[in-house]
Amino acid sequence: PAINFCKINSYQPLIMMTDAHHLINQCLGDRVQLLDEFLMEYLVDTLAEFEGDQEDLSESIIDFLLQSFSQQESEEIIQTLYNQINPQTPQPLNLQTPVELGPTKLEQPLYIGTDTNSEQEESVDEEVVDLVDFEVDKRYTMDLETDIYKLDDAEAINLSRKYMAPKKGDTVFIRGVHLSIGDTVLLENVTLNFTPGHCYGLIGRNGVGKSTLMKYMVHRKIPRFPEYLKVYLMEQESEGLDDTVLQTVLNSDEQRNYFIKTEQELLDAPEIDDQALTELYETFDYIDLDRDEDRARSILEGLQFTDEYIDSPTELLSGGWRMRVSLACALFIQPHILMLDEPTNHLDLEAILWLQEYIQNYSDTVIVVSHDRSFLNAVCTDIVQFKNLTLSYYPG
Repeated sequence: PAINFCKINSYQPLIMMTDAHHLINQCLGDRVQLLDEFLMEYLVDTLAEFEGDQEDLSESIIDFLLQSFSQQESEEIIQTLYNQINPQTPQPLNLQTPVELGPTKLEQPLYIGTDTNSEQEESVDEEVVDLVDFEVDKRYTMDLETDIYKLDDAEAINLSRKYMAPKKGDTVFIRGVHLSIGDTVLLENVTLNFTPGHCYGLIGRNGVGKSTLMKYMVHRKIPRFPEYLKVYLMEQESEGLDDTVLQTVLNSDEQRNYFIKTEQELLDAPEIDDQALTELYETFDYIDLDRDEDRARSILEGLQFTDEYIDSPTELLSGGWRMRVSLACALFIQPHILMLDEPTNHLDLEAILWLQEYIQNYSDTVIVVSHDRSFLNAVCTDIVQFKNLTLSYYPG
């Protein structure tokens, strides 16, 4: 019998990301083909986190729509989208009214970026940063001329372990970052500076590009972003499958899946390769694979899953509980840079308090986007304000 999962009373976005995709496709019809991948993702992210009136929505997306549509078409699209999101309060569009957006101004902003005092000094710094990034990346990047499938099992396992990401990440420090979608610039000549052991609250008005920045990081679309770092972005609900909640969390770690598959292939081989198995089991010890199930259960219990929920198929879960599964997967993977987009949605108070403590004790980098100010105050060591095409860093 289906389990009756309770509903959680907490802040929720007006629409889920899957609904946002459907809404945009329904609104644009065949014209949706005019949108490139990242513009589509930007619109979905904006709608999924949208709070405000029609002017706010227009402020967030009008410039992007004008890259593909006329002024009249863009205004009609905004009108239709807003009426679908807020059918009870349709209102005429007025693009002439000035809109004051953004968070309250913080005291003593700390701008980290290009040093405008000395072009020569900046040039030297850029060369040093490039050299450091190259040397670090090369330590953990597989040699493209080495075909792992031509090696015997023991050599392949040893090589895989040698180039595994380190257990602890490094500081990301990249100057001169530009971010744009089409002709619209989101960030211009800024510095990314994220340090392990810190939790960064990424703030800015809806539609400014917070989610886009995180997606560029996770897809390595930012030049000189360290390839060896494990980066994970939790942003949408887990897919409903017949796998149990526990198995879904365990399967979320691709590195773990690779080694388990390799073990099975070695055990099923006509002749057992003892050296390869020895190398593999040493790797299991290195990544503490034997503790994975206990660790996954501990995370799920912290997010208020009972034993019955943990051992039930994810397809029986509501959207809110699937979001919790996605959050559990993100925490289980233990990435060097953990990025959470509205992680407290659908969480009750006990789960939020548990998540706060988990993040406070996280040894690597966390980046959080959240409308929950009390949650940000509890977990953030630093605030990063995304405004006026730049990133400003403040102590949290």
